[in-house]
Amino acid sequence: MGGSASKEQKVSKASNSNGKTINLLIEICSSWGYDGKVKNVKSTLINELNTQGYDVDYNFEPKSGGKGEFYVFAIKDGSKRCVFANSKNVAQGNTVVGSNVSKKNLSDIVQNCLSL
Repeated sequence: MGGSASKEQKVSKASNSNGKTINLLIEICSSWGYDGKVKNVKSTLINELNTQGYDVDYNFEPKSGGKGEFYVFAIKDGSKRCVFANSKNVAQGNTVVGSNVSKKNLSDIVQNCLSL
């Protein structure tokens, strides 16, 4: 057993910023590989958005209960849209459904973030 999952809120700045910020809320089950999923989202999705010139204001929220939740929401002007989910029950519109954020689905997730 590792340490308990903890919230993390931070702004990741793009090295060549286009002056735009994307707000993300990432909800991950606290008992299903939380730290690994956090690391993965940072190295894939957040890194790619930074590479494209976007600052990313992100908030990782551990979800208690052990049901395997893994959702990424983009937030703009108070509107929250699910851009990635590991459950079809949470998916809406163009939500990418999968087990993890990966190179295979990254461009679709980024496109969902940018289309909000």
